[in-house]
Amino acid sequence: MSSSDISQLALLNEYKGSLFEYLVSLKLAEQLDLSLSFYNSMSENQLSIFEQQESFVRNFFPNLVYELPKLAGTTANKILIDLGTKDIDRIIIVGKSMASNNTESYSEADIVLVGPIKSYNLSLKLAKKQSFVNTKSAGIKSFFSKYFVDFNVDPIQAKLNSLVDNAFEKMAMNMHHEADIEYSNGFENWELENQVVLPGKLPDDLKVFLYQYYSILNNYIYENILKLIELDQEMFVKSCAALIGHSQGDLISVISFYEQKDDLFVKTETLVTKFDTNQKILDVKLRDNSFDIIFETLILQLRIKPMNKFTSKSYKVNCAVKFLTN
Repeated sequence: MSSSDISQLALLNEYKGSLFEYLVSLKLAEQLDLSLSFYNSMSENQLSIFEQQESFVRNFFPNLVYELPKLAGTTANKILIDLGTKDIDRIIIVGKSMASNNTESYSEADIVLVGPIKSYNLSLKLAKKQSFVNTKSAGIKSFFSKYFVDFNVDPIQAKLNSLVDNAFEKMAMNMHHEADIEYSNGFENWELENQVVLPGKLPDDLKVFLYQYYSILNNYIYENILKLIELDQEMFVKSCAALIGHSQGDLISVISFYEQKDDLFVKTETLVTKFDTNQKILDVKLRDNSFDIIFETLILQLRIKPMNKFTSKSYKVNCAVKFLTN
């Protein structure tokens, strides 16, 4: 696959999610007789962005121009059926623009349905069936202290931070030695020598040291997650809500699954649900640089990743969810 193909697919993944939010909102407006007020609520800038995204999809992935609206229509219908009401006055697309403004009132919501008595905050995801959906990028140096505050995790977090620093320096020294570059501090000389800094660009003989680093951090987090579960499973499940993308208690997840065949969506299904904090944990499975926490309704996967460059100490615990559907 050429670099231009990779760039196109990266743009597609970004654009189709944004377009899907718009199309579902549009279909909701049509079913609620709010089309005119919905259009009037959109700014010229918003409409221009959606037009540009639609043009890109039409030029490079033309079948999606027909497939996305069809799935958006069935998704909107499923939302209204499951909510059991059409008492809605206004539809707001939150999307990424609101998140960038740090607006807490909508938090993880992508679409808000505003009614005279009650509003509904919807988190909308478009995903291939049986795939994991990213929910949160949690900074590794605040992972336990931020998301498991109800436990006494300060010693766990402090030891993890020390491990991050020490294992990082060991990885840096090993890579410099293998590449025959003088080691000074972290990856300072490495970058001066214009060596690769993105994980995907590393050759296999150097990638092994990065994977060892992942494994050290992953195993430590896994072991301490098990301890927290054993200590108080009920409290642990509640703590996981934010990692699953439900820091808002009233957030409604809408996930539209699809299978793709010859660029067409087949076997589509939409799941409208809230995260049940009363459910049990069935299992925890360790993998090479990730592990899965298996709940009754979903699997939460935690994976170690760099924020961007592996040469920076800014690593994250990437959280992704696979919903268990019938």
